[in-house]
Amino acid sequence: MKIKKKLFITIFILVFANLLIAQSPAFFKYQAVVRNSSGLTLQIQNVNLKISLLQGSAIGISVFSEEHAVTTNEFGLVNIEIGSGLNQIGTVVGIDWASGPYFIKIELDATGGNSFVEMGTTQLLSVPYALYAASGTMGPQGPQGEQGIAGQDGSQGPQGEQGSAGQDGQQGVQGEQGIAGQNGISILWLGSFAASPANPVLNNAYYNSTDKKSYVFDGSTWQILAQDGATGAQGIQGTQGLPGTNATIHSGTGISISNDTIYNTNLGSAINLTGSGATSVSGTYPNITISSTDNNTVYSAGSGLSLSGTTFNSVWSNNVNNIYNNNGGNVGIGTSTPLSSLHIQGSLRINDDTEGSGKVLTSDLSGNASWQTPAIGSSLGTANYIPKFLSASELDNSLLYQNGEKIGIGTTSPTGRLQIQADPTAHDTIPLFEIKDKYNKTVMVVYQDSVHFFIKDPGGSKAENKGAFAVSGKNSTKNFTSNFFHLNTSNLFSGRDAGQKLSSPVNYTGYSNNFLGFEAGFNDTSGYKNTFLGYRSGYSNTSGFSNIFIGDSAGFLNTSGYKNVFIGNQSGKSNSSGNYNVFLGYNTGFSNLASYNVFLGYESGRNNSSGFSNSFIGYLAGRNNSSGNRNVFMGDSAGYSNITGSYNVFLGKNAGLSTNSNYNVFIGFECGKSNGSYVNNNVFIGYKAGSSNTTAPNSVMIGSEAGMSNTTGAQNIFIGAYAGNDNTTGQNNVFIGRSAGVSSNAGHNTLVGNLSGLANTSGNYNTAFGYNALYSNTTGNSNTAIGNAAFSSGTNFSNSTALGSGVAITASNMVRIGNTSVTSIGGQVGWTTVSDARFKKNITENVHGLDFITKLRPVTYYHDMNAIAKLLQIPDSLRDLDAEALAAEILRTGFIAQEIDEISKQLGYDFSGLDKPKNNNDFYGLRYAEFTVPLVKAVQELNEKEILQQNKFSELQKIIVNLQSENKRLREDNSTLKINNENLKSDIEQIKAFLKINKN
Repeated sequence: MKIKKKLFITIFILVFANLLIAQSPAFFKYQAVVRNSSGLTLQIQNVNLKISLLQGSAIGISVFSEEHAVTTNEFGLVNIEIGSGLNQIGTVVGIDWASGPYFIKIELDATGGNSFVEMGTTQLLSVPYALYAASGTMGPQGPQGEQGIAGQDGSQGPQGEQGSAGQDGQQGVQGEQGIAGQNGISILWLGSFAASPANPVLNNAYYNSTDKKSYVFDGSTWQILAQDGATGAQGIQGTQGLPGTNATIHSGTGISISNDTIYNTNLGSAINLTGSGATSVSGTYPNITISSTDNNTVYSAGSGLSLSGTTFNSVWSNNVNNIYNNNGGNVGIGTSTPLSSLHIQGSLRINDDTEGSGKVLTSDLSGNASWQTPAIGSSLGTANYIPKFLSASELDNSLLYQNGEKIGIGTTSPTGRLQIQADPTAHDTIPLFEIKDKYNKTVMVVYQDSVHFFIKDPGGSKAENKGAFAVSGKNSTKNFTSNFFHLNTSNLFSGRDAGQKLSSPVNYTGYSNNFLGFEAGFNDTSGYKNTFLGYRSGYSNTSGFSNIFIGDSAGFLNTSGYKNVFIGNQSGKSNSSGNYNVFLGYNTGFSNLASYNVFLGYESGRNNSSGFSNSFIGYLAGRNNSSGNRNVFMGDSAGYSNITGSYNVFLGKNAGLSTNSNYNVFIGFECGKSNGSYVNNNVFIGYKAGSSNTTAPNSVMIGSEAGMSNTTGAQNIFIGAYAGNDNTTGQNNVFIGRSAGVSSNAGHNTLVGNLSGLANTSGNYNTAFGYNALYSNTTGNSNTAIGNAAFSSGTNFSNSTALGSGVAITASNMVRIGNTSVTSIGGQVGWTTVSDARFKKNITENVHGLDFITKLRPVTYYHDMNAIAKLLQIPDSLRDLDAEALAAEILRTGFIAQEIDEISKQLGYDFSGLDKPKNNNDFYGLRYAEFTVPLVKAVQELNEKEILQQNKFSELQKIIVNLQSENKRLREDNSTLKINNENLKSDIEQIKAFLKINKN
């Protein structure tokens, strides 16, 4: 888009009589206001203007051009003097002004550079022609002209002195209590260990003595909490200590002592004494004795023998210990850890020349051993039968049949390692196999059709915790190890050490429990009505009751919690005292310590510790919730990152995924997905509604992708599919309707209706009600559009109002009521225009009267509705053709606006009743009410002329009277003159007669 469409300037050529022509070159003043596309002035901005004077027409030959680099003032105003600029081509004084007309072309670079864009060309009227007049002969003094148009207000004066401070206002009302801060996090210190402790839980901490660091467990891994400082620099060496007491060393024959070394002088090899403790060397080679009073002496004779302290060892080959005395009474051969007086690890061979094949080593009464041939009895029997003694020396077949691989009882063809087969002739009530206790009471019996276990029943008396059926293990010492199955009248335990304490001889009180799995319910003592199924499920439970734990380590740490249901591996693993919880799924409620929670789904509510009354349903739903309360999260990863946020409702995959806030409602796929911490009071409903919101609170976004791109824009209401879709930072907006404000990223707009404000991007403070209302506005501000497709065209107009269906706006600062089809607009009273003297300044009486009115041409006409629709770019779909047809039939009376414009120019009259086009898509208009003012002026002028005529008439009447009086006097004088003339004639005649007489 060219810059010409972004900027325009308002041009004033100031009508100054004081053109500077006293010196060469001459110049004249020029003034302009620079505005942006929204009609706002560009204040305090560097711009560059290029001025060209064209001869003959608007596209004529340039006779002069120059450039001016100026800065707009706080009103966007620039003032220059044409003829004093830079880069001049031609001169002003060289222009032949008599060969006009001349036109002025304006070019502008609003950035202050040299990329000029033409802004317009207009005809010069009278101002510069004074330059032409400057070279002529001065004419006579002309009459005084009319009062000129008042100039613009001057710039604001300097800041006045600050007045004295007013009195302090009253104390304001205390604000509302703020939202409570987050709960602190406590840790459980475990102590100091060389390696990390096993089976940690959230917030466990310890010191690692190996790497000198402290760690805290975050629920999945150990995180560094602190670490020891680095070793300091080497300190200054201390002073020399006092000499020790001199030791006395005596050397025997063949031994010499030199400094710290004792030498065997006969062999030439050195004997070194190292270590601490009292040690002496004595004797004569080769019989040297080394004595020590403690266990710090080590003797090494190369390969074969070693003595360390009091421990002797013989190494014969490859460093394998063959003879080892541990100085504790045990000697080992082939082992360094003898377990008896003589412990041989490996084969044993004893020779005394009496050994032989098949002999055995026996002992006499004194313990002397010798090789002897064993005595074997003789008897008859059947092959493969295990014999039985008929007497002390007689054998016979037993019931046991053994073929070298299998044993049969009652059968010679066993199919298993041991098989018992009933007597074919025995009755069904005869047991196949029976076990009895020491009281000859049957404990277990196998019949033809069943297996019976008999458990002692106290019959209602005090429980003895005895009679039971159990399957236990034994170790190599034949001691009982763990129960694998235990059943009594109160409890059923199945699995290694399931219900270990309740199945022990201690008289614990737990009852009606079912524990199945390795160490399930291991520590239960008084808990009752519990069902634990799975590896270590309910392991720590002591008194908790009415719980159901199913899965590996489900409810592992529960001690006193009751009426919980945990189903899934490690579900509710850390719960100790929480009650009334339901956890279903792997790791659900893993860290829970609270009550009244429902977690369903893989790791849903996994990290919840103190949060209560929550309902999390779905894969990873509410996984990281720790202390948030009364939340409802439903859907894959819904509320995944919530830690402390409470009173939230998130429904849908990834709904509220990143939030950690309060009082939010997110319903729909990825609704509020990015909502961050402490971002409260939002309601997002619909597919991806508010999905990018990070920090903006107090917003309502309802509809598919409503407010989808919003990140920090707060206090917005977007209702409708795609409403406010592109908004990211705009605040305090209300968009209601499909795609209402879909492209907007501005603030304080109210757009109600499908597609209302569709193209708005950065326009602020706009209000639109109706389908397609304010449809095309992009950057315009403070506009109002009410009605179907009202103000639907126009992209950057500001402060305009359109009321009515399809009403078009063509410029800024415009109000339009009703569309082109409207035939009547009215009310009870006439329109009131603000006219308070307090709001007016520079008041002058320069209104044209008769000279303006007498040039007007009143006409009648019809509206061309198609031409109007074409100019306003109104599509046929928005036109009401029937209503337009009615409007087109009205014969209208008025003036032609273009003729008014021409008359005004001729008179130099800036007539406010003429509404000129503001741009190429705007049109002329007339404010007929304002014609009253020049009409009044014309009447006043006529009245003044009438008064003048009356005064002249009176004067003429006076003149006539005077003339009549003078005429009368003259007539009277004439009569007197006639008489006098006759008398004079008589006198003359008498004189003539007298003279004649005398002459004679």
